[in-house]
Amino acid sequence: MRAGEPAAVQLGDEIVTIVSPIVVGFAVSWLGVVVWGGIGAFPGLAALNLRYAPQLPWTIVPMALFLVGYIRYLNGAGWPRSTSLTRRLCLRANPLSADLWVMSLFAGFVGLAAIVPLSGIMGRLFVLPADSQHIEIPAAMPPLTVFLLVVMSSIVAGVVEESAFRGYIQGPIERRHGPAAGILIAGTVFALAHFTHHAASTLRMVPFYLTISAIYGGLAYATNSILPGMVLHAGGDVWSLTRQWVTGHPPWQLAPASGPAPALVWETGIDAAFVTSVVAFLLLGAIAAWAISGVARAARVEPIAVQVMTNYRRSPMRKLFALATLTAALASIVPVAAHHSFAAEFDEKKPVTLKGKLTQLEWLNPHGWIHMDVAETDGKVVNWAIEAGAPNALIRRGLRKTDFPVGSEIVVQGYRSKDDKPRASGTTVTFADGRNFFLGASDTQSQAAPAQR
Repeated sequence: MRAGEPAAVQLGDEIVTIVSPIVVGFAVSWLGVVVWGGIGAFPGLAALNLRYAPQLPWTIVPMALFLVGYIRYLNGAGWPRSTSLTRRLCLRANPLSADLWVMSLFAGFVGLAAIVPLSGIMGRLFVLPADSQHIEIPAAMPPLTVFLLVVMSSIVAGVVEESAFRGYIQGPIERRHGPAAGILIAGTVFALAHFTHHAASTLRMVPFYLTISAIYGGLAYATNSILPGMVLHAGGDVWSLTRQWVTGHPPWQLAPASGPAPALVWETGIDAAFVTSVVAFLLLGAIAAWAISGVARAARVEPIAVQVMTNYRRSPMRKLFALATLTAALASIVPVAAHHSFAAEFDEKKPVTLKGKLTQLEWLNPHGWIHMDVAETDGKVVNWAIEAGAPNALIRRGLRKTDFPVGSEIVVQGYRSKDDKPRASGTTVTFADGRNFFLGASDTQSQAAPAQR
């Protein structure tokens, strides 16, 4: 911006300083994501591994080699040399001392712990969406191969998204407009970029991604390095993707498969579980903000070129570790408080057997739902909704979505809801050909002999 320029020109310059990093950042992200996840006719390395030789995680090697070249180029290597310094400045993958590494990772852990109560709060305000990007795992693929591909997917996400959003987008905006603007704009773009996971609920999920961005972006600003965010992002994705693979739950859904989704606070009123989630989120957020500010203070007094280890007794480390127990305790309280058991919604003293025609199947998380028309004793046809396990749980039991064609005759055993509405928690399903499968959301669900309808 130059003095004497018309206001419209100055405004245009300001807009360019925001839009340009976003465009470049999207290009950086797109390139990394496409190689692994694919686009259009190109399936991506991950999908190729699912199609060809699924027994071995053979795409890990070419993807690792690509990531090495990807980071090297973004960090200034290669042609054109005239852009080397700019690329290096935008990426800001600057090395840290051992002490800063430990402090940053601990601060990030506290911040990520705040995601647990935040998910609990969001789950009480509106129905959390399922992840629409469900991937069918080939039966021939061993669990170890699946896990290794999950790890590589997590590394790709950590490297690519932190390079793009906290490096190439946040960095330039942060230097021009300040850290708050940089983190907020990069975080909003980060949230909108995940619309493919829940297109109908993208705006509702913005707070979830903004909180994550505040953690990674805050550390990037505090240390002038995206490396802590990369490690935390990849590590967090290993946990969340592995959990999603095993349970069928995306990272924003906390309710275990053994019970119904939490009741909305608009229906139940503000209760102890909701208050616990709010207090835990605010407290963990405050601790995370304090910890990140401590990282920033330590980074300012530590010469990057020297990388000197500070004395433990004089560093903020002792205070940070003193909060570790409190953080772990707060993070563990919320899932317990937010969990609604099977007994809260269904009555095991009301077993029921339903015979009828399938009208609809909802193959989604955190629970699948089977809808079927059942003829009552008076001849009236009633449409029942049967809660089942998550898709991944049903797949492990031998069921597939194609096993439920509309119009097929099925027999479902389960337990009625306490409000006596035509709704039940299913335990088993029997098809016309005699096949019988466990259907329930929990392997420990009671198996009393249901009464026939």
